Amino acid sequence: MTRRAFRLSLLSTVFILFVAVPGALRALDGPDVLPTDGQESLKMEYGKWNGVWTKLLNGSEVADPTNPQHQQVIDAAAKWAAYRLTWGFEKDPGKINDLFHEFNNTLESLHNGKEKTQKVSELFIKQVIAHASEVMNTKKAVWRLNGARLLARIAEQGPNETQADVLTRLAGTNAASLADALTAAIKDPAQIDAVKYWDFRSLRNLLALPQQKAPLLPRANEEAALEAVVKFLQDRNKDFPPGTPADQIDGFRMVRREAIAALAQSRYPTLADKSRPTWLLLKIAVRDGILPEPRLDERVEAAIGVAHAQPALDKDYQPAYAAHQLGLFAADFAAHYAQWKQGSTAEAFMPWKVDASRLIEALEQMKAQTKDAHTAKVVDESVKLLAGIEKALAANPFALEQLLKSEPSPSSELYKGDAASVVKPASRKDAAPPEKPEK
Repeated sequence: MTRRAFRLSLLSTVFILFVAVPGALRALDGPDVLPTDGQESLKMEYGKWNGVWTKLLNGSEVADPTNPQHQQVIDAAAKWAAYRLTWGFEKDPGKINDLFHEFNNTLESLHNGKEKTQKVSELFIKQVIAHASEVMNTKKAVWRLNGARLLARIAEQGPNETQADVLTRLAGTNAASLADALTAAIKDPAQIDAVKYWDFRSLRNLLALPQQKAPLLPRANEEAALEAVVKFLQDRNKDFPPGTPADQIDGFRMVRREAIAALAQSRYPTLADKSRPTWLLLKIAVRDGILPEPRLDERVEAAIGVAHAQPALDKDYQPAYAAHQLGLFAADFAAHYAQWKQGSTAEAFMPWKVDASRLIEALEQMKAQTKDAHTAKVVDESVKLLAGIEKALAANPFALEQLLKSEPSPSSELYKGDAASVVKPASRKDAAPPEKPEK
């Protein structure tokens, strides 16, 4: 699947940490350092088992989950990967990056010996999830941030890895444990947004993994995570006080974009707690009552998420209504693109071709699983418009907007029988109106 990769520089990480939320650096009630009995105890433990760990890592000795020694060795290695993030190495330039590089090397070793390292991969990651979660609850904000970064690497496919490597390390109960750890951090009102940024990224990658015959992630855990994201977006849907620096507001938007991208992986129009992620995503896509005003990159993620919703999972969900609104979004996206083509720098950061491709893919998926005529018409016209952007050509939304005006949606609400489940798209005051193309 084509996805935009969000790469966060160290500068951006620090930016979010310091400006996303006032008071974001307050301490939690967690420990000062891990392990609580001091660094020397872990150094001794890891050193004691290092030889056995090397054998397990290269596959010369196959991990046995019932072997107490193997359990101790693997747990010591997981603590070594996680706990050192609390040892103050952030004061030494490049040292934290070295720790992450070391963790990546461990994952690469597991990949290289995968015929014999599948079980040790699963057992190791199980303990990493547990110990990185501890790091996310230590007192120092930078330690919590790095604990979240470590968790985020688990569901991410590295440059030399295959998707099978990710699935292997998430086997057993690991996917559920990871989802639960992310959910707990997202729900914690005392947790900093820098941690939640990485947790949303991790959740997005976890939920984006292809469905397996035996579900990798139980539905209850999946929905609990999605419910936490919905609540985050709803609770934080308020404007900043007058005079708030623009950098601080944009820092929050970066965090919110990742939350939206995670929620966009939901297949469910309605969740077990009766919250409706598809409705919330549609509101974001069309800018209906969302504060602070969403940027275009946030709206793209939301629109893709609406298209991901599966009508078969909710008998009251009416995709024709959603498709009509997504058509309006596609027209607005094209209008912003046209402004950029004419020299506007307001959205120079947008990867127009990549996002157009992602929108096309999502809309075609929506068309394939709905089968109604209105959705098909709107999707076809939207795809035609977006295809021009994908090729870096001029794009005029006139034909799409004429279709949307002449053929209203056969559904007047997003959920059958719920007259309140509508959206009111914001006026396109910041985009030029479409012009009828010359013949």
